[in-house]
Amino acid sequence: MWLELILSILWMAFFIFICMKFKGDVFRTVVLSVVMTAGFCFVSGFICRRGNPFLSDGKSFAPLLEMLIFAELFALLCCRETLNTLTKFKGLFRQDVFWYLICFFPGLCIGYLLKIREITFSLSPESLSELNIWMVLILSLSVVCAATLLVLSNLEAWKKEEFKWYFPVMLSVVVLFFLISFLIRHDYSPTLHRWLWSLFLIVFLRYPSRASRLPQAFALGVFVNALATSGLERIWTPV
Repeated sequence: MWLELILSILWMAFFIFICMKFKGDVFRTVVLSVVMTAGFCFVSGFICRRGNPFLSDGKSFAPLLEMLIFAELFALLCCRETLNTLTKFKGLFRQDVFWYLICFFPGLCIGYLLKIREITFSLSPESLSELNIWMVLILSLSVVCAATLLVLSNLEAWKKEEFKWYFPVMLSVVVLFFLISFLIRHDYSPTLHRWLWSLFLIVFLRYPSRASRLPQAFALGVFVNALATSGLERIWTPV
């Protein structure tokens, strides 16, 4: 109850802040919030078959409120260029927005693949021994695709003269994850959940080229699916 109240206050306060300081991003914030909420309800109600699609598996509104806060952050920080035309109502009818929504939907439907362990496998040191040939192939292909997309985004950052902060920040996030995992390795084990890698891609695939926009939309769908099905699972769990 208290968590839901705090999240509600944060959500409303952040939205008021955006309305006051970033008026050009208000419409984008509203549209992303609506789209992500619709995706959340689709996963919760249709895929997970819950009676109330706004609730999580634990009968809580907290994951939905967390997602709405993320929607505000995405609209302000990650989607300003990938959805740079989405500042007015007529921007809804642009091709880039249309294809963004088209690529968002397959990410949501990863829920249909929940029974296919090779697709929804969460990677941790303890799970390495459970990898089969299909998991290795899918993991390898995913890493190659993600690395290629991030290289292309770094090239975009170079063209826009943003490489001096873009690459160090991206590298710092990766290094920090491995550093923390190493320092607490005796007590906690890291797990790479789909909400974590999809969030990473949403943040760094942030440029208006198709190589950033469309994969970002897919990753956004995966992120919404993760919040609707299992919430923000812990990154480090006790050994």
